[in-house]
Amino acid sequence: MVGCGMKRKCCALVFFGFACPFALLAQLGTWNVLHLRWQQSDNLAFFGEAQLRSLSFYDEFHYHEFKGGVNYKLSANFSLTSGFGRYDTYMAGSSFRTPKSNEELRTWLELGMRNTLGKVNFEHRYRAEQRFTSRGFRNRFRYRLSITVPVVSFGKKGYELFASAWNEVFLTNKAPYFERNRFFLGAILRQGKLAGGWKNFQFFQ
Repeated sequence: MVGCGMKRKCCALVFFGFACPFALLAQLGTWNVLHLRWQQSDNLAFFGEAQLRSLSFYDEFHYHEFKGGVNYKLSANFSLTSGFGRYDTYMAGSSFRTPKSNEELRTWLELGMRNTLGKVNFEHRYRAEQRFTSRGFRNRFRYRLSITVPVVSFGKKGYELFASAWNEVFLTNKAPYFERNRFFLGAILRQGKLAGGWKNFQFFQ
């Protein structure tokens, strides 16, 4: 992972994930992310992101999304983000099998808050989404708590390894209200010379 906080600097993150449901341990899926970020100033940044997911190991591709937005840092610990994206979900059984099970245009507004306890970094994300889907308009509300802990620094180029975990709850304004829960556990590697903007970087928009 590479974070970058210098003025008018562009950074990229490429992430390859493997999803394995506990009930289906024999089946391994993939989650691929390309994240681009342009730091216009100390407070203002623009981002774009693309995701591609599959139900099997680089087979049965069933989902992709493209999105972008703007992030403004209100202070050292508070930020506002606004975004817009296109999300398409296909039928299971083969790669991009039609008809699609859902087509969606989405806008969102979010508030980010950050605090630290010793070397442990906590990030809170509150998001309100407006979803224009093939099944009609829907509202959704999301809360994510992220925890990042530095593990070790090494190498002449200043590499740093972090342990990271987050949990996100998805809610709606209609019964039964709870929609889903998403959990991430992993490690993040950054290079010191390009990591000045780590505190402004959000892993997965």
